[in-house]
Parts: sequence; structure tokens; C-alpha cells
Amino acid sequence: MLKINRVVLIVLSLFCLSACQDKYTFSYLMTHPTFTTKEAMRCDAMLNKSPSAATQCQRVDEAAGLIIAVLKEQQMDPEAFGQKIMSAEAELVEIKLKLKVAKGNLETLQKNNTDPLALKAMRTESAALKSMCRDQNDKVKTMLAIVGMGRP
Repeated sequence: MLKINRVVLIVLSLFCLSACQDKYTFSYLMTHPTFTTKEAMRCDAMLNKSPSAATQCQRVDEAAGLIIAVLKEQQMDPEAFGQKIMSAEAELVEIKLKLKVAKGNLETLQKNNTDPLALKAMRTESAALKSMCRDQNDKVKTMLAIVGMGRP
């Protein structure tokens, strides 16, 4: 279980670090594993890579490595992996509910001309929850995409 959490933490960390304007984002690569494996083969076949292609291929290779690790995890114990997906989806629902409440609280504070510090704190909380929601959604999409790889 610790290994599973470590892989998920690495995946989420890389999602956060990969907010670039390149050809394919890390998030896109993780949620499209079939494309990523094909892109990794294409990168391996390239002889002379431009600096931007080398950067993109490095991102592809990192994503492909993580996809393989998660795929192996899924193949080793499909039932446990399914439970992990369900837990991640439940966590996503909780985050979405917290975000909805935070947005409502922010609107209330704005209507009541509340202290600017309280408004700033609520905006910060809302932004953090929005980011958590996006990351958790990517995590769920990645796991579902991995499961989908094994289907005809």
C-alpha cells in the first residue's frame, strides 16, 4: 500500500510540475496511455532531437515509466486497484463539495463587504481546493485510462 501511495504522490507531483506550454502536457500524457506509449516509441526512434523535442521526449518517457508502474500495479491486483479507483473518486466528490461550500462562502463574504483579509483567505482556500480538485480528477482519469488499456 505504501508503494501505491508513493506512485500516486509522484504522479501528482509531476502533474503539478508540468504546467508547460509544450506540445503535450504531462497530464494529457498520463490520461492517454496508449498515445503515450506510441509517442515514447516515436521518441526512441528519433536520432537528432531538437532541444524542444528532447524536452518533450523526456516528459513522454517519464509519463510512460509511470504508466507502466501503475499498469503493473493494476495487473498484480485488479480488485485492489478497483478499490483504489473508487476511493479516489469518493475523495474527488468530497473535494468538489468543499469547493462548492468555499465558493458559496466567498460569494457571501463579497456581498457583505467583509474584511479584505478574510476575503483573501477565502480566495486562497478556494484556489487551493480548485487545484486539489483538478489534481484528483487527473488521478482518477489516469487510473481509469490504465484500466481501459486492458480492454479490447
